[in-house]
Amino acid sequence: MRKPGQLHCQLRSGKESIATVSRVINQNGRFSKATEKKVLDIIEQYNYQPNQLARSLRVQHSQIIGITVPDISNEFFANITRAVQKHLLKQNYMTIICNTNESGMEARKQIRLVGFDDISISSNIFPSLTTVHQPVEEFGSLAARRIVDMINGKNDIWQQRQRLPVELIVRETT
Repeated sequence: MRKPGQLHCQLRSGKESIATVSRVINQNGRFSKATEKKVLDIIEQYNYQPNQLARSLRVQHSQIIGITVPDISNEFFANITRAVQKHLLKQNYMTIICNTNESGMEARKQIRLVGFDDISISSNIFPSLTTVHQPVEEFGSLAARRIVDMINGKNDIWQQRQRLPVELIVRETT
């Protein structure tokens, strides 16, 4: 049998039911201003943080989105992943990253003069590499918005096409 935590004991000593405390935390349902203040004061005093995993099990929905990338050490994938995470975090989603460790060496062997990612090393190697610059931040933002739209039941996202601009950065290899 699990022992109740200090917060639970403190709230129960004030005669507040678990249901009332839940309503205050979730701002859902009816409760008085006095009850709300009392519960919030105790929550602040004990620095209470709701257990999001327990909540997701109860409501059968989590705020976690998985991201699978072929090579997280590749600066291009790392930048897109970071941008996706940044935008999902603003919408209260957490991310889990899965790195599949697929090698990009075959593709690199085929590229001789023009790169396609404009990673920072492109301008720092000799000779500097001509590359195609892609708006990684916009890719991440768009991906995050589309993921959230899918979660929220918007089915028309597959019909939406959006072309993001690219730019040829001419350097010494062309």
